[in-house]
Amino acid sequence: MLEKIYYLCFGPSIYGKFTDDNYEMTTIEYLGSNLVKFFKGIRCCATTLFPITFYWYYKQTQGFTNITSIVNHICIIFLFYGLRTLGRAFNGEYWKMINLLLDHYKNPEDVNVLHKLLAYDIDISSLHGIDPKPNTNLWIPDSPMPAERFSPRAILAYICINTFGLRMVYPGSVSLLYALCEGHFHGCRREMFRSRNIERVERYPVSTVEGNIIDVVLLADRRNKGECVIVCDGNAGLYEGFMSKSFVEAGYDVIIWNPPGFGQSTGVPYPLQVMNAVNAVYALAKNVLNYDPLVYGWSIGGFPATWLAANYKIRTLFIDASFDSLLPLAKAVMPNSMENVVEYAVGRYFNMPVSEQLSRHKGNVVIFRRRFDEMIVTDRSSLEASLLSNRGNFLLRDFLHARYSFINWTSTDDLTFFKYLHATEEQRKSIDEFQHSDSMPKSLEEFRNFSSQKRAKFICALTSYHFRDLDLGHNVPLPVDATFQPNAVKIPFALQDNNTEENHQS
Repeated sequence: MLEKIYYLCFGPSIYGKFTDDNYEMTTIEYLGSNLVKFFKGIRCCATTLFPITFYWYYKQTQGFTNITSIVNHICIIFLFYGLRTLGRAFNGEYWKMINLLLDHYKNPEDVNVLHKLLAYDIDISSLHGIDPKPNTNLWIPDSPMPAERFSPRAILAYICINTFGLRMVYPGSVSLLYALCEGHFHGCRREMFRSRNIERVERYPVSTVEGNIIDVVLLADRRNKGECVIVCDGNAGLYEGFMSKSFVEAGYDVIIWNPPGFGQSTGVPYPLQVMNAVNAVYALAKNVLNYDPLVYGWSIGGFPATWLAANYKIRTLFIDASFDSLLPLAKAVMPNSMENVVEYAVGRYFNMPVSEQLSRHKGNVVIFRRRFDEMIVTDRSSLEASLLSNRGNFLLRDFLHARYSFINWTSTDDLTFFKYLHATEEQRKSIDEFQHSDSMPKSLEEFRNFSSQKRAKFICALTSYHFRDLDLGHNVPLPVDATFQPNAVKIPFALQDNNTEENHQS
């Protein structure tokens, strides 16, 4: 009984139900829940502005000597939680949830109990995660920046990362922002589950090797093509925002997930935790749900997406509005005087070598560039400057250099590539008449005998196969007609790099 009383007081909130009948709070529970939510909001603000709030509270309590004031504040918090507990005690539906929760804790492997529990819209971090048995023998990129102990640069980089750096890279993990929009996200999630256009929606708490719980949702479409897509969202995108709807509308089954520290997923979105999270999501898709998934990475989601592709045999990889490396973007928003610190901080704490990871992938690749992208550019002085400085250009270039290394790329070839990227649609159409599938050289000797004009057209044709230009801004959902999978380019064996090691797992 004491265990049930504890969960009445500190158990997860029920935000609603995913069935047609909704969860109704008692009046006292509603009042107490809102007061607790208010307290948590204050706590988020205090944590975000810790040095300021610490100093303010120190002054308010006369250097922590005003015991009466401190006790009063503690009593107010107890009152908030007490009201919520009393309200829950008179709600039969909450007692049902507690009984299911305790059954789940006693037998975490019981899928039926978990399924009943997940009929409630509750905080998924309070549940035991499913262990999808992910592969742990995987390639992880090395940090390009060796550790420097107690150097001024290392100390300053550590302070910057742990004050504002993490929040700049992953604003979606800021608890204060989530607290402000929490009600909206809960409503979007319930709307998604009740959608009549989606045949089946299932939610999974998935555990990672660190013990984080990742909030994962499967959207199964009634027009299923037999294909599934894992969607990796951006640095402020939660799956409740439904950026993945294009793939759902196109008839794919879709797996969406919140990275560590986002929404109800636990952890902090440092690169290693993000890699372990997406690895667990992939293992869920492969080992539990029996899919052979495609992968879509939008914006910073290109990092976990390409890491998956570097380690597994992903048939088609969609990279949308992403970048080659985080460093150029970080330098663009920081003062020049901080360049040395930025290089160390990014290299040590947020190394995201998207180009390197993509170069290890052997499957199909489609890279989308958004002409009006305002986020992954380093020069915002004009539209043309933004287009030229879009880091997606450099990601595509690095990929082509790695995938078609037999070309032995020269500065002239790179100039041809960039001219094609910045050509108009009409100019590209005339170039695209050259069909690379029919004109792939059979040997290096044949390729070396190409005229300069034929070589340039060949490079443009390869670029056109992997490149899609969209007249969109950064935060607009991908058009449905952009989700098709092109046929793979077949490279003759004589042109392949025989020194390349196969690092992919099946």
